[in-house]
Amino acid sequence: MALIMPADGPPTPVGDSKALTLLIHGNNSVSWYDGQGQDPQHPPVLYASSFSLNDGIGNVIRAKQQKVAQSAGDADALVVMIKAADSAPYRSVVDALDEMKINRVARYALVDITAEEMALLEEQEGISR
Repeated sequence: MALIMPADGPPTPVGDSKALTLLIHGNNSVSWYDGQGQDPQHPPVLYASSFSLNDGIGNVIRAKQQKVAQSAGDADALVVMIKAADSAPYRSVVDALDEMKINRVARYALVDITAEEMALLEEQEGISR
């Protein structure tokens, strides 16, 4: 898979309405939330999913693409942040990258998971760091 690296310089801000965050963790599991989760006044609501073909994270991505297309005029405005916990198997990270390709996500990034996101995962399923 070709990897395109961003140009050096300051980060480009992404509105929460155009962002989707995937949290990859143990047992081939993926959780997600809308936006980037950077507003402490409104912490993200975490949802569980899987890499299932029928009802997995691909459905979430396609629904978010439609929502972004309606609000921004272009599904390619969607930005997906992929964050892997230490417990995430390499295979799950590859599966997440495959979903980007399958669903033609134009903009995505592998990003470090935060302590706050690990706490959300621990609340959700008792995942250990």
